[in-house]
Parts: sequence; C-alpha cells; structure tokens
Amino acid sequence: MVEGTRASGSCHILRKPLTVPESHALRGLPSVFDFEGVGDEARHWLDDLFGTKLRLSGRFGAVQHHREDHGSVAFDHIRIDATFAFDSDPMPSLVVVDMLDGFTEYTRDNVTDRVHDGGSVLVSGWDMPFTARGAHQDIRAATVTPEALAAAVEELAPERV
Repeated sequence: MVEGTRASGSCHILRKPLTVPESHALRGLPSVFDFEGVGDEARHWLDDLFGTKLRLSGRFGAVQHHREDHGSVAFDHIRIDATFAFDSDPMPSLVVVDMLDGFTEYTRDNVTDRVHDGGSVLVSGWDMPFTARGAHQDIRAATVTPEALAAAVEELAPERV
C-alpha cells in the first residue's frame, strides 16, 4: 500500500491509500544477464535492447551491459565507449536514466534534455519517438513496462483508461 505524504515528497493529493495489484509485480529472483562486445556487434545489441529500433550511428568501441529484469521493471548498468547518435522509434516502455559519467542529449516531443555526470533524465515517454546523441556514457537505467504503467494509471485515474 502506498500513501502520499508531504514529508516523503510523494504525491500528497491521494484521497485514499493506493493498493498496487500484486499481479503486476513479480516476486522472487530477477532474470540477470550480461553482454560485452565491440563495434557492429555492440551496435546491434544496443539497437534491440529496449524493444524498439534505435537506429544508432557512430563508431562503437566497447559496450558493457548488465541487466536485472524483474518483469514489470528492469534495471540496467551500461557503459558505452563511443560518440554516437540515434533516431529511435517509440519505445514500448518508460525509461529513466541516471548519468554516472559522460554526456547525452535527448529530444522528444520538441523538448531537449541535456545530461552530464550526476544528472537524471526521462529518456523515453510512453510510446514517444525520440532522438539522442551522447559520448562515452556510464549509465544506470530503470525501465517500466507498459503493463505496469497501465495498471498504475487504472488504479490512480480509472476515468483515463
């Protein structure tokens, strides 16, 4: 159960406690996998990683990736040794990135966010195409599936479903 409070910084306008359906959160150990590659192999891996085509360009050095997938939410740690750009199809998820090192710039719906070391950014909105460019990144990303987002919207604002 989640209750909004001013002290926690969460939404304090909830009129009743929010119960998140257990069917949308997997319990148990996450699926874990790793990838290391260079050049075209790394480009192809990244191009398919988030369930859409990123259409990456640029010369790729080493890419290291570690993912813990909990079903409705996945956590990634990615290091990319490259200066690159991409023009992505809409992602079927919501992705938030914490930039540990490097630089990136994301543009979606005519809004551009620039992120450097220590910053965080909403990379893709729910089904929104976007473009980006970046250099030598070390990032942590959290990806939320559309099913988890739809369950949250249905619980918070059923009239919008």
